[in-house]
Amino acid sequence: MGGEKIAQLIVVAVVIVVLLVYMAGRFLRGRRAAKLPIRKHIRIPPDIVRNIVNGAIASVRGRVVRNDAASITFVTSLSRLSWRGQEMTVTITDNGDGSSDIEIYGRARPSLQIYDWDEASLIRKRMFEIIESRVNENATDD
Repeated sequence: MGGEKIAQLIVVAVVIVVLLVYMAGRFLRGRRAAKLPIRKHIRIPPDIVRNIVNGAIASVRGRVVRNDAASITFVTSLSRLSWRGQEMTVTITDNGDGSSDIEIYGRARPSLQIYDWDEASLIRKRMFEIIESRVNENATDD
């Protein structure tokens, strides 16, 4: 019986080591790398777009962590899909003709979560839906 117990312990130890190596490899390979941004063209000046984007961030329960002339970075918190939420960046580009381009990309905030459920793309999609509806409201108000 003693030999069987030792063999079982060795198997369990090997499985644990394999899982730990797998998790470390996933984390170190940059599985949380930002997805490619999606760019949309909007026929509204960048200062108005910036106000619309700030409203959209509030709608997805984001918290702005950096707001500079070129971009707005915000984070989300715990959700059904992630332990620490997402870090998202919105870049607003002035086209010089009274229109703007918006790029949104994001990634999971670092945590011990093994699998990334790609929540950033869901937030990005929701952000664009909110922005487009508010742009349409803005266009009908004119």
